[in-house]
Amino acid sequence: MSGGRLSTVKIALNNILQRRFRSSCIVLLIAVTTLLITGGTLLGYSLRNGIESVNARLGADAMIVSASAGDSFEGALLRGSPSTFYLTADVANRILQTDGIERATQQLFITTFDSEHCAALVQIIGYDPETDFVVAPWLQGSKIIEPQYGEIVVGSNIQLKTGQKMQLFALKLDVVGVLDKTGMGFDNSVFVNMDTAKMLLAEYGKYAEALPLPEGADVDDIVSAVLVDIKSDTDPLVFQRSINYEFAGEGVRYVSSQALLANTTKNLNLVIGVLMVLLVAIWMFAVFVLAIIFTLTLNERQREFGILRAIGATRRKLTAIVLTETMLLCSAGALLGVGVVCLIVFPYSRLIERVLQTAYLPPQSLLVAAILIICFVLGAVIGPLASLFSAARIGKSEALVNMQEGL
Repeated sequence: MSGGRLSTVKIALNNILQRRFRSSCIVLLIAVTTLLITGGTLLGYSLRNGIESVNARLGADAMIVSASAGDSFEGALLRGSPSTFYLTADVANRILQTDGIERATQQLFITTFDSEHCAALVQIIGYDPETDFVVAPWLQGSKIIEPQYGEIVVGSNIQLKTGQKMQLFALKLDVVGVLDKTGMGFDNSVFVNMDTAKMLLAEYGKYAEALPLPEGADVDDIVSAVLVDIKSDTDPLVFQRSINYEFAGEGVRYVSSQALLANTTKNLNLVIGVLMVLLVAIWMFAVFVLAIIFTLTLNERQREFGILRAIGATRRKLTAIVLTETMLLCSAGALLGVGVVCLIVFPYSRLIERVLQTAYLPPQSLLVAAILIICFVLGAVIGPLASLFSAARIGKSEALVNMQEGL
């Protein structure tokens, strides 16, 4: 049986081709299983990376915004949902005088329009470089210089490069940098200094779709949010109660970074946990189904094994044939499943991010490669594991007798 014509691989391939329907079903089962395991694992890592990115980049203990903003502020941070909301400078300046603040800065949020007036529907975020402690670290991490008047820095999802121009309302501004991907709403945002933001707010106000300024205010009297770091000797809850009491009835909303991230992290961790349990269950179910298939087909192949045994095949040879068949089938299915994931996930990652509407940051290339390899191996070993029981039966002497009697 050592001749090339009756090699284990050749016999296994011949058996696979002679049973095309059964072989195709096994390959398809493994492909779907591997696709779900690979896609689910990449999704879980991407969600976890997104949360870690939010934690690392939020940069402030609390944000104080207009109560009229509703959930818009969180949407702008986590999902890149463009919105415009206002705080008067008078209220913002009084917030800065509150006891317990270690440092504070102001930001201005303006949305563009989904029309010919703008290159894209994006969130414009104006910040004050003199007091900022939130945006500057992102710029430094991406090795981007601070934007000057009339210049912008764009998020990674905006299809522009340094040196190009972007139309915002009736203006075309110079792109001086592109941020690294964050997995947050900032990937769909445009960053400008506060002077540029005031200019853009004036342009924004010329359109009928614009949110009107508070009565009696002009663009120099407007901000959107005050971001603060609280002193280490100040209880955050005491500080929050102080803000709520001091500005009661003035349309101010206190957003705690810890609470915002805690809720988001809790929900996503629950999703990831359920996802992992489902993936393990899918893998075990595939093993179970294949074990039944191989057990049932063993009886159908008694005559085949009996012939091989009669012409000199050893029990080890028969076992090797069965295991080789399953390994070839499952390897083909695993490869197909991983390939389909690559064709879906990578070209359409931004679409997936928009559909999920939460922090989503794909892992680095090396980790992605490791995940693909591990998931391929998990898919490929399903068959051999599932066929162990059948292979063990082949090795029993009474089973071989039955095979020979079936000739």
